[in-house]
Amino acid sequence: MLANKQLCAAACLMASVLSAASGAETLVDRDGDGLSDVWELAFDAQDLLPGEDADGDGSSNREECEHGTDPFDAASCFEPYRFEWDPEGVAFVFEGVEGQSYSVEVSGDLVNWEEGPDRLFSSGGPERLVSQADGQTLRFMRFRVGGDQDGDGLGDFEEKLLGTDPFATHSDPDFGAGDLAQLMDRFFSEGTFDVAGKQVAGALPSLEEASRFLAQASLSSRIQEIETVASLGFGAWIDGQFAEVPGYILPGTKWWRDNVENFFWVHRHYAWWDQVMNSSDLLRQRLAVALGEVYVLSDQALDGGAATFGMADFYDMLLDHSFGNWRDLLRDTSLHPAMGNYLSHLKNRKANPEENRYPDENYAREIMQLFSIGLFELNPDGSRKLDAEGNPIPTYDNEDITNFARVFTGFAFGGENNSPDIRWHFDFGQWVWDAPMKAWEHEHDQECKVLLNGTVLPAFSEDPGRVAMDDFEAAIDNLFHHPNVGPFISYRLIQRLVKSNPSPGYVQRVAQVFADNGKGVRGDMKSVVKAILLDAEARVPVSDDDLFAGRLREPYLRWVRIVTSLGAASVDGGKPLIPDWEHPSEMGQRVMSSNSVFNFFQPDYVPQGEMADAGLVGPEFQVLNSSTAMATQNIYGGAIMWGFAWQDDDGDGQYEPGMTFEFTDEIALLRSEGVGAVIDRLDLVLFHGTMTDATREIMLDAYEGRAGWFDDRLTVGMLVRIAMLSSEFAVTL
Repeated sequence: MLANKQLCAAACLMASVLSAASGAETLVDRDGDGLSDVWELAFDAQDLLPGEDADGDGSSNREECEHGTDPFDAASCFEPYRFEWDPEGVAFVFEGVEGQSYSVEVSGDLVNWEEGPDRLFSSGGPERLVSQADGQTLRFMRFRVGGDQDGDGLGDFEEKLLGTDPFATHSDPDFGAGDLAQLMDRFFSEGTFDVAGKQVAGALPSLEEASRFLAQASLSSRIQEIETVASLGFGAWIDGQFAEVPGYILPGTKWWRDNVENFFWVHRHYAWWDQVMNSSDLLRQRLAVALGEVYVLSDQALDGGAATFGMADFYDMLLDHSFGNWRDLLRDTSLHPAMGNYLSHLKNRKANPEENRYPDENYAREIMQLFSIGLFELNPDGSRKLDAEGNPIPTYDNEDITNFARVFTGFAFGGENNSPDIRWHFDFGQWVWDAPMKAWEHEHDQECKVLLNGTVLPAFSEDPGRVAMDDFEAAIDNLFHHPNVGPFISYRLIQRLVKSNPSPGYVQRVAQVFADNGKGVRGDMKSVVKAILLDAEARVPVSDDDLFAGRLREPYLRWVRIVTSLGAASVDGGKPLIPDWEHPSEMGQRVMSSNSVFNFFQPDYVPQGEMADAGLVGPEFQVLNSSTAMATQNIYGGAIMWGFAWQDDDGDGQYEPGMTFEFTDEIALLRSEGVGAVIDRLDLVLFHGTMTDATREIMLDAYEGRAGWFDDRLTVGMLVRIAMLSSEFAVTL
């Protein structure tokens, strides 16, 4: 009995120190005032300041928001709770708010807190919540108001106001991307939706919001596309992109083969630029580039047909699976002959100890480490699981690598064949780079294999009729259903599209959608893409002091955005001929041209200095150094002012630009509305409204002091070049 009284006393001591804490972070806060937009709409409280007390009841507007009470009704406030002894432990007695959730957290050291087993959802009125005690252990307790039971980013009380299910991430299974993404879609769309029984009107995004969205969802920010997004809303634009015809590059690559004498990898690159500049398939192209930095294939290590048709077909495969299912992406990546050549599982043979020959383990290692599950076991939010000693838990060991390597034996060129096994032998004339590899049973390891989590693939002798593809499909399933896959791929795609340092909650919300799109489908990439782009962390404006916002734009993708957004075109009006010869060495990047399978940069790269001190990662900073920074700006500057993709068409040694920026729209603005209008246009297209006054002032000063021989095109080019040099363009928020 004495111990029980001590427990109660400990709880009461905590009550005298801590007030009731809020259990759900406010994510839906488009105006950045710290108050939930849902709560504001429910109580018509959009004009309230968080620190004030509108009804004079002693609770600030922020506290009323956290508790779910009415800020204009003094009788609607969270009543101070009291403690009572209960035979099972400590009882918290309080007045509940209908739809709000309450819980008790316990701690033995006032540092590490855990929620108790019982969460109470109030129906309003007097409530009693018992925190169980064992009568032996002295614990501290604190009362928690609110929470997010299903982890979907909406607080339990917000879900009550919206009429969604606080126990399900997908109240509407047809939407696919989860409740939070659906709410953000409604906020930025035409039409109305229900909040606390009232019809609330959404509002289409502003031009600046549309431009910021395209900085994440597209390789370009043309003014016409900005206006399209602003007229449709984010969700409708995404749905429209799902319906676009894929902008494949293999047909263009083959066109060049048929129309030039010296055909090689650069013509594949021409075909890529043609689609990026001219295709309306914007979102799929952006996803393919992002996926290409996870499932890395590089022309730095390939040549001949692999570097032309093979890489073009691989990129088109990424396009196909950007809106498909992740399992199919992993499967087709593994069967692609260019990837097989790159990571050496093409013509990988079963073991023959007498010849001291064993399966190559390269792809077996990389498919786990880089393509699916990573090195360590993960929690649903992407953080590492730890063992009892606080150490990360490896996902696989050398034996697992060996067993997966045995799965990936016996695969070689597929496609049409002139001979039963001619492609197993090294007949160059029969190599086909744009068809999946096929299994050759006589070179596949047919013995028993044990994969992750104890999954056993039986020996062929014990499973009559079993073939190599049965092993292969089982291995893909083994990885596909590993719990790491959702947080692993979610984190990397968020980094590539939205921000370098996503919160654990953001990763978990997307991983939840990866695990289940609301209809029981795992790996649905359409839903994953929507969940990433419509999450509150992607759509709510960031504050100036948010250290976790945004990312450094990749140097090469800055170049791509300039070319596509500002209307670069071929001098002769033909196909864009942009070889980017110098970019891998000067800029550190070119699409599908990484120096290794580890991409241009690591997802966990930490730049030294303030970012390291703040515990932040900055992947793209790994390719930023004094040399690439200077070279990048020189490339940009020269191209903007004088043209690029220089050609010697006549063979006389006189090179002329094949591509130029004409700046037709910007020159028209300069002549009709003045330099301020041009700067405003650049602010919208390149900065999505974040240009600082200092950068604007530099532009205006440069305009006033420009050389007398500058014509309008060079004048606009000078302004664009200054924009390119700014930190606001280098970092997108």
